[in-house]
Amino acid sequence: MVSEPPITNHQPPTTNPPTTILSILLPIYNWDIRQLAGDLIAQGRALGVPFELLALDDGSAPEYREMNRSISGFPEVNYQELPQNIGRAAIRNRLGDLAQYPFLLFMDSDSEVVRGDYLQGYLQAAAEDRVLVGGTCYSPEPPADPGLYLRWLYGTRREQRPVALRRRSPWSSFLTHHFVIARSVFQQIRFDERLRGYGHEDTLFGLALQQAGVSITHLDNPLKHAGLEPSAVFLTKTESSIRNLVFLHGQGNLLPSRLLDAYRLLRRLGLASWAASRFERHQAAFRKRLEGPAPRLWRLDLYKLGYLCLLLNNPA
Repeated sequence: MVSEPPITNHQPPTTNPPTTILSILLPIYNWDIRQLAGDLIAQGRALGVPFELLALDDGSAPEYREMNRSISGFPEVNYQELPQNIGRAAIRNRLGDLAQYPFLLFMDSDSEVVRGDYLQGYLQAAAEDRVLVGGTCYSPEPPADPGLYLRWLYGTRREQRPVALRRRSPWSSFLTHHFVIARSVFQQIRFDERLRGYGHEDTLFGLALQQAGVSITHLDNPLKHAGLEPSAVFLTKTESSIRNLVFLHGQGNLLPSRLLDAYRLLRRLGLASWAASRFERHQAAFRKRLEGPAPRLWRLDLYKLGYLCLLLNNPA
């Protein structure tokens, strides 16, 4: 049992505390959340406003469940374990249903608090007519393990975007890594549970917000993505994301996607079938290069486009 949050150097200022009350929602899958939970609780207590931390384990391995059960010792925490994995969309909807406070802070569990005023930054800007997105950051230094380099490279070049750039395309820059939404809005706009695997639940959710006329406000309030997957795992998740994209495209969802735009160009040029067959012949070699010590993002882009062509030209 844990009785007090760990002492950290992430304590927020206590002057002019916000009055918004917040539910912090953590879906957990095979990750140690004890430090993250402790940092968030320490910040929430220092602000002196009501808050809760809801943590749902979505079918993690037994060793992760055992270590994370200790956060139940915090009075602000409601920790539960689901008997089996229900998926990224469904677990977030379940957390939103359990929340009791007017504003919801959704957050990936493989995150790290990097600012002492993280919660305060969100609470002072919260309003029912907008969704807040704080941005994602990564370690400035590449990982020592070369097997994690591709995920770090993709994160630093594609996901770590300055707030001024994100504000130019607010809906397409939406990521589910962490964001704040009014509970009343979330009751109307939820994650699409047809998506069971990894990928594009954020794209679809952002599109739903745009269609409903809910504005997205991007803040300079980053959270670090600490959970770098090995390259082989990252590529498998990338393929899952593309399969979800194909599914949504087939259902008539008009998603903003540069990958689909590139495919349409190839099809207009009569090259889509050629690209699919070439990718099918060389997929293993593509993966080997990307899983190697010196991956390049342009090779990842070609891999994604080739895989999309293969799926759309050889429907199951």
